[in-house]
Amino acid sequence: MDILNQFFMALISLFTPPLSKILILVNRLISKLSYFSKTPSIKNPLMNIPGPRAFPIFGSSWQYSDWWFGMYKMEKYHESNEDKYARYGPVVRENVLWNFPLIHLFEKEEIEKVLNSKSKYPLRPPNEADVYYRNSRPELYNNIGMVNLNGPSWHTLRSTLTKPLTKSSTITNYVAHMNLIADDLTSLIKRRQNEQGIIKDFQDIVYRAGLETVCTVALERRMGFLADTIALDTARILNAIQGYQSSSNESMYGLPWWKYVPETFSGVFTSLVKHKDYLFGTFGAMIDENLVQNKDFCDEESIIHQLVSGNVDIKDVKASVVDYITAGVDTIGNTVIFALLLLAKYPEKQKKLQAEIERVLGSENYITKENIQEMKYLKGCVNESFRLYPTASQIARILDEEIITSNGHSLPPGSVVLCHQRIASLQEQNFTRAKEFIPERWLESEAVTEFGTTNYAHNKSLVMPFGFGKRICPGKKLAEQEIYIMTAKLMKNFNLRLHDASDFDVEFRFLLMPSLDNLQIQATSRD
Repeated sequence: MDILNQFFMALISLFTPPLSKILILVNRLISKLSYFSKTPSIKNPLMNIPGPRAFPIFGSSWQYSDWWFGMYKMEKYHESNEDKYARYGPVVRENVLWNFPLIHLFEKEEIEKVLNSKSKYPLRPPNEADVYYRNSRPELYNNIGMVNLNGPSWHTLRSTLTKPLTKSSTITNYVAHMNLIADDLTSLIKRRQNEQGIIKDFQDIVYRAGLETVCTVALERRMGFLADTIALDTARILNAIQGYQSSSNESMYGLPWWKYVPETFSGVFTSLVKHKDYLFGTFGAMIDENLVQNKDFCDEESIIHQLVSGNVDIKDVKASVVDYITAGVDTIGNTVIFALLLLAKYPEKQKKLQAEIERVLGSENYITKENIQEMKYLKGCVNESFRLYPTASQIARILDEEIITSNGHSLPPGSVVLCHQRIASLQEQNFTRAKEFIPERWLESEAVTEFGTTNYAHNKSLVMPFGFGKRICPGKKLAEQEIYIMTAKLMKNFNLRLHDASDFDVEFRFLLMPSLDNLQIQATSRD
């Protein structure tokens, strides 16, 4: 095979670019087929781990295919993992494309062994499509990005870019902006209600509020996503973000033909490139405009000011802004929607939260950082929403040391593992009445009354919607602040209920998201 590979590489050099790309594709496929047609070594300890049946080349991906009578659907990926846990136990091997073993961990003990391992630079698998894209755009990117990097280069970039996001004064600086955006959201909902109070595009409106927030934080300007009629340029940004997220989902979880065919033949990757190029160009131009108009960025606590004045390379500033916006919109939007849906489903919890808001705010509408600290039940509601429906329902790691699981399986260095903290959070041994929405469990004084005992399960360390440890999302505190303000404002102004439904559905599209296709939210003004 080495000789054949050398022959192909020599042949490729003789041809024009279009034909050479085809020959590269053939060479890659032959190499892959040769490697993965070999019988797996019985010495590989991962082969002893139970899991779904794998076929040559395609591994276990047949499970998600309608063509091959698969039992799962990708949009219900979270449910497929619950089924794997029930079928195979706490440690499961799932061979993905080319029979690469992916290890699922479903219980607290195994998850903690991985996440608490003492690693100077915790490793995580990169997003291959995003890496390929960034490497193809050296004029835009200095590196493959903080999310994709590992090792010392990741640590250096993270240390450079994240300091402004974690400063208390910076977070406080955006309280006023977040209040205004939440007020605009409230006003838009009132204008969008029909005579019965039903908001048909509720999910879209809340996502737009999340996008308005992250753009205000990252770009120091209001974008107009909450206007009654969105400007054409603003609509293009919204469509580009949605298109990029959809393309990222397909490139990561679908069959990765984009790796093996020329870019022009890969619809998914072409779409990803188109949307990401547009976002970088648009947001980059806004940053350049700010630099020209105000070289010193009057607001010294603004994130851009701190990055630019800290002599961070402008390409890294622009890349981090695009990353923050595309990641933050889902975190804020999804969390607020899930929290509101749960409160609409459980009206007694909704009334209890509204009573707390009235006690803390009185007739005031402006929410301060101190107000948020006082609203313990609000935080309990958000934490409980995070537990039941975290946007990121699993945490990925690449092991840099061997781990022995509780049932004796050896996970050698280099193993790729998924820690399913959401599934662990739904287990009764970790949380009493685990599948119920009980915000009181997060308030020690009320939990004893709720459960009727001091001996209740509450493993709060499993709730980590922003990641864990050194690789935790640096924008966590900013996102939480906006989630609290937005949720409190909406609860102060509206009574919410699910219209003609007792529950709501959930789907997986790169992240865990509410599915509101056939669900309507009814909002009654509390004025």
